[in-house]
Amino acid sequence: MKKHTVIIFFSVTIIIFSIVFYYFSIIKQDNNTINQVSQINDPISANEKEKLFKNPYIPNGFKSVDIGESNWSKDDQGYVNWNKGLVIEDILNGNQFVWVPVNQNEVTYNNLENWGKTKIDLTDKDRNQIDENGGFYIARYECGVPEEKNDQLENINKSTNDVSGIPVSQQGRRPWNYISFDNAQKNAMLMYDHEDTHSEIVSEAFWNITMQWLRNSGYDVDKDSNGFGNYSNSYFSFSGLYSSDYGKTYSFKEAGEKEDKNLILATGIASRHVTNNIYDLAGNLNEFVNGKSPKGYGGNYDNISKYPANAGSGITGANDKQGFRVTLFYNE
Repeated sequence: MKKHTVIIFFSVTIIIFSIVFYYFSIIKQDNNTINQVSQINDPISANEKEKLFKNPYIPNGFKSVDIGESNWSKDDQGYVNWNKGLVIEDILNGNQFVWVPVNQNEVTYNNLENWGKTKIDLTDKDRNQIDENGGFYIARYECGVPEEKNDQLENINKSTNDVSGIPVSQQGRRPWNYISFDNAQKNAMLMYDHEDTHSEIVSEAFWNITMQWLRNSGYDVDKDSNGFGNYSNSYFSFSGLYSSDYGKTYSFKEAGEKEDKNLILATGIASRHVTNNIYDLAGNLNEFVNGKSPKGYGGNYDNISKYPANAGSGITGANDKQGFRVTLFYNE
């Protein structure tokens, strides 16, 4: 009789313990769910936003690259050297991009306007990229022609260049001019179409935001960008491919000097033209941007007077002076 009583007692105890354990485990799960939902629905705090632009994301398939003062090692606060032009590189093909931090104080998307005080619209897509990531990546170089076209150094014109293809953001490439806005826009989108990342031609808003960042770094983007631009009245040293006949043919020069004749340069071959690790934003080629209507920004090798990098102008289709650049978007 005693044996049966003990068995019943332990059985009841086990059942009660199981019920209590199950009850508390359900409460814990519910609390976790509540916390998760709360975290998702809460607006991003100022501290979290600070971490975004000070610790940029690195897209899948890319690696961080340390260049000069711009390095990815973290300081005592856990932040990288975020304001000097952090560079990432495509592991497979070597395309490079530079991080433009948007802290919503010194660099912001509010009240955007170009050199002529013309208001610039910000799309919801551009705004979301900044709000979610703390900035964006812009190509380090003007778009160069694809590998199979880079060896063509003669007989270059609209028929050879205003075509479909995948551009590159690499140093020393023949810049992709003689291309229409429509094809430049399509080709920019061909560059990356990955699960987490895609590419587009630079928007007018992103161009202006980049100009804000450079202005804060001491570059004259509003009056005369001659000091870091390839214009008719600028002089500099370079080493690489160049054209002195409107981009129809290219020659190679080892350690040359620009003289009075206008020159189109291969991408990124003049150290004088780098700003926060981005090359040729003021000239070499005028660069298409996408806004209410297609425009060209930055000036070009044939500008003969003072020209600000943040000035936009109308475009006349595919010609020797027009090129383009891309930005990366992190897919939401």
